[in-house]
Amino acid sequence: MNKKEIYKDIVLLILVNFVSQGFLLILSGTFWDDWAYVSHNVEQLWEGFLASGRPSKAIITEAVWWLPNYGYRTVAFALYLITSILFYFILNSIEIFGRKQALIMSILYITVPVNTIRLSLCTLDYAVGLTLFFIAFYLMTRYYYDRSKGGGTTDIYNNVFLFVVYTKCKFSFI
Repeated sequence: MNKKEIYKDIVLLILVNFVSQGFLLILSGTFWDDWAYVSHNVEQLWEGFLASGRPSKAIITEAVWWLPNYGYRTVAFALYLITSILFYFILNSIEIFGRKQALIMSILYITVPVNTIRLSLCTLDYAVGLTLFFIAFYLMTRYYYDRSKGGGTTDIYNNVFLFVVYTKCKFSFI
């Protein structure tokens, strides 16, 4: 596959992502369920998340707590952009899809949100979990590709990363 075409596809994915979701970054208000976060202090959120068995949500929320609205929206935006690029690479590595088909499916993935609250603090932990899933899936496809070519250089990275993803998901249900 031509690297120049891949770079063009990645740039197109970035542009499409900015056109479809970029205006949500400049909103200054508190929308959807984010009011529940804004109206509480960090200690109250920790108590609530620990009581519900979601310590990783408390960690993620506190990590972006002090950012302005556009700050955590930018983090979510970047995570979804990363997942769209990883989705493109995963589809490219599957032999039944061509480069153009992978690009079209990745554009659909990034422009047709599952919900309309994609860039909010209340769904940031899902963006983190989805990004970890796509990274693990990408590493797995690289591992099998390397193995089929007689290599196996990504084996140790796969094992460590999949362990981290499993541990995170097991203890937080993301």
